[in-house]
Amino acid sequence: MACVAAAACGGTDPAPIETSGSSGGSSSSGTDESATGIDASTGGDGSSSGVDSTGNAPEESFDCATITDDSPPTTVLQGPQAGRGITFDEFGHCIGVVEPHLVRAGYGEPVQPFVPGLGDELDQIDILPGGDFVVARFDTGTIVRVTPEGVTSDLATDVFAYGVRTGPDGLVYTANSQVVHRIDPERGGKIEFLAAPGVSPRVVDFSPDSSRMYIGTAETGGQVWVAQLDDALEVVGEPTLFYDGLGDWHDGIGVDVCGYVYVSDFETLSLYRIAPDGSAMVTLLEANGTGTGDPFGHGLRWGSGIDGWRHDAFYMPLPLRDDAVGEVAIGVPYRDWPGTVLNRP
Repeated sequence: MACVAAAACGGTDPAPIETSGSSGGSSSSGTDESATGIDASTGGDGSSSGVDSTGNAPEESFDCATITDDSPPTTVLQGPQAGRGITFDEFGHCIGVVEPHLVRAGYGEPVQPFVPGLGDELDQIDILPGGDFVVARFDTGTIVRVTPEGVTSDLATDVFAYGVRTGPDGLVYTANSQVVHRIDPERGGKIEFLAAPGVSPRVVDFSPDSSRMYIGTAETGGQVWVAQLDDALEVVGEPTLFYDGLGDWHDGIGVDVCGYVYVSDFETLSLYRIAPDGSAMVTLLEANGTGTGDPFGHGLRWGSGIDGWRHDAFYMPLPLRDDAVGEVAIGVPYRDWPGTVLNRP
């Protein structure tokens, strides 16, 4: 199967920006720097985007001891859209899943069509090394590969996945509530990577040193599981329970550079953070009975650090907010951030 993106699927009018944070969840409208948290003289991540006198980017470091339990500032962005899944390309665009289409937008820019009419039941998306994308299409059970030009092909069939994650090895890991499959983007097809009694895998991510896979679940009583991995990213032994007692429908999971695990849950419309050793949990964001669906995120992906997208924030599709994109400024980079990490737990 192959198709080429056409100039259809126009976006909707951008939603107003709303922000909230740990100081009481207040909201405001507008696009001033105080609302977005972005200094106009810097890159989108708040750090200098310039180079030193030798032409090299300044060395960066992050201190894990600075992480707090405060609720992070959140912003509903103006322009970009994503209702089911979200990722970022190599040029500073957000790629959003807005069924049945893929759309793209720069930070604060109007949404544009990317791949119109891709499928009726699309879920998560991720980027591959080299710039192609992989998307879960549930109605056909396929994992679809999409080039930056919008050309599509089936990478694997009979998968029926919700969760999609490109691993540290460049392979694709999918979760369908029964099994985690591994897919080689060069060869296609799928192999069973992980299946265990009592584990209902829905979303997955990896530890910063690639020694663990974390597994968010559905209908298990709010369990998060962990599988130990060897140097070849093969499972060692059986998965073990990492944390129990979150909401019961995990739509997103991600791991920061310090090893903290973040879970977005649909049942409670909340965002949780679990300590690297699984000993403690903090509820960072919750709906508080507002009925608006905030801050429920149908997945989460860290920003690219390009053209306004912060590398120390993650971005969530907001299907209950007309497929807007939410920015959650946790202030901590993603697990694969290349800078120096201090005081990692």
